Amino acid sequence: MITLFKHSFRFTDHPTPGMKLHYKLFELFVYACLVWFVMHWAAGMATLTSQHSAGGLAHYFPVEWMYGTIFPWINATIITLLLLFGFFRVMPRLLLTSAFILIHFQYVARYTMGKLPHESVFLGMALLAFVLAVWVIPKPSERIRFVFVFLLFFMGLGYVMSGFVKIIGTFLVNPESFWSDGRHLWLWIASRQVSILTAEGTYALNFMQKMAQINWYLATAMLTYGLVAELLGFLLWFDRTRWIGAVLLIGLHTGIGMVMGLFFPFFIAQLIMTGFRWDRLLDGAPHFRLKDNYL
Repeated sequence: MITLFKHSFRFTDHPTPGMKLHYKLFELFVYACLVWFVMHWAAGMATLTSQHSAGGLAHYFPVEWMYGTIFPWINATIITLLLLFGFFRVMPRLLLTSAFILIHFQYVARYTMGKLPHESVFLGMALLAFVLAVWVIPKPSERIRFVFVFLLFFMGLGYVMSGFVKIIGTFLVNPESFWSDGRHLWLWIASRQVSILTAEGTYALNFMQKMAQINWYLATAMLTYGLVAELLGFLLWFDRTRWIGAVLLIGLHTGIGMVMGLFFPFFIAQLIMTGFRWDRLLDGAPHFRLKDNYL
């Protein structure tokens, strides 16, 4: 397995200055996005007053005291400081691990009563990779390989499994109703239309939605593209095909935004930062020497 990863992901044992800079820029991106999320969750908890149906860890750990109080903001501020000092490798094991635990608690407290959004999932996986790196990789220069291999493997696996779940949940259960049938897209567009109309009082179909609704073949082609893009998520594992997988998945999320009105800017940004070899571009540009103790 180690040999497979070594020849598939193609991350060198001796990182170049461009790889080091790319690594730190990606780490900064992850931490900045996570700070935005915990602040957003804190604002959401300020409007909550009760817990109707506990889920996940909330079954075992009370979270009601977080609702309608200043505590979510305090937690978000602590997380921000932990990530800031952890970025500069000030007691990274303690601070980054503490930040990971507090972020997960903030997430659980915010969404224990309803549907769990998944846009922050890969950001959380990236933070987990950084936490594991500072714990299990003693040589700082080797952490670059570990973080990107860990993250790209699970990103690719996540998309592939998502594709298989769609196939298992439709075709294998009911062969007459395949997931990529265009009529399913019509149903989802109508459901989205009702949700927004109920919340905002008005909703108008955009051009892509109108085209999908009047042409079954086009709607089916859209869903088929999405399914194929997910099943090809394993392309992220290989250096030569990673950019192809990234382009397919960026197209997938762009299409979801255009057709369903569900936008995933953090997913797209993370795919852009991890799906292409930016280190090669940075190697050819003027740069400063980044010390290994900041990796």
